[in-house]
Amino acid sequence: MVLEGQLSGTTANQTALQNLFQSTPVVLLIVGAVFSAPILEEIIFRGLIPQKLFPKHELIGLIVGSILFGFFHGPTNIGSFVLYAGMGGVLALVVHQTKRLEMGILAHMLRNAIAILVMIISQS
Repeated sequence: MVLEGQLSGTTANQTALQNLFQSTPVVLLIVGAVFSAPILEEIIFRGLIPQKLFPKHELIGLIVGSILFGFFHGPTNIGSFVLYAGMGGVLALVVHQTKRLEMGILAHMLRNAIAILVMIISQS
């Protein structure tokens, strides 16, 4: 998260989160960013895309899903794209190795929870 800011500047996704943080109750932000978004994103990028679009080529589907995940998060330059697509790749690896989408969801939730915690602490 700190590395994200240093390598990529502020992304559209980060700006949106910061704006939400200032205008949305923290509880709603936590529900959205820590629970809802990871579930929905993992179902789409590590579930539907690999399984439905690439049923015979899971690895290709996971790679495509990771790339789309990177674009979905609003990169503003190549560095931010690499960071988001790389995170998508890490989550894809978790799902691929465990054969369980739930593990990808859990890893994504943990990552987002840490990011939200850092935002809360930095705003104090």
